[in-house]
Amino acid sequence: MKNPMYTPELLTIFLLLVVPLAAAVLLAVCRPHILRSIVVTAAAVVLIGASIFLAVTAWGTGISVATASIPWIWTVLFIVELIIAAIIVGLAIRYKKPLALILALIQAGLLIFLEVSGIAATGSEITFTLNNLSLIMVLIIGIIGSLICVYALGYMKDYAAHNANIKDRRCYFFVILFLFLSAMFGMSFRQTS
Repeated sequence: MKNPMYTPELLTIFLLLVVPLAAAVLLAVCRPHILRSIVVTAAAVVLIGASIFLAVTAWGTGISVATASIPWIWTVLFIVELIIAAIIVGLAIRYKKPLALILALIQAGLLIFLEVSGIAATGSEITFTLNNLSLIMVLIIGIIGSLICVYALGYMKDYAAHNANIKDRRCYFFVILFLFLSAMFGMSFRQTS
């Protein structure tokens, strides 16, 4: 029997949040331009398709999904938050930034304390809401944002060729772009009222 809480819309929301994160992780380790091009193009195709699918299926229906119906979401969010904190700690140590290190350690400590003590779970719930405005935002982010990433492949390749004296930071650039896309999707789905 099919679980009614895992609707195509919910799975598409999950896809739109996870694909840019997965692309960012892959882009962080993909150095050759051809691999970077494949990852960016594949992620863009998936994001564009998922955005259009979500807009077509959910337009005018007003979908709202509470995380209470998705118990594993808190574990996933906690792991993602810890990974982000670990990355910040690593970068702060690497670039010798004591203030960033202190703030990242405080963040990680609070995350762990709130999760272990159970305080984080009391009274807090995330609701993903889809109305026509959020669907328009999903289309803009999914289509325009993805096309910007694809266009940036050629632009950044030319930029690196014309500025050979500057360190090649294309991997970092695309990681930031895809993290931004994931964050923007999350903001579009988040209940604001």
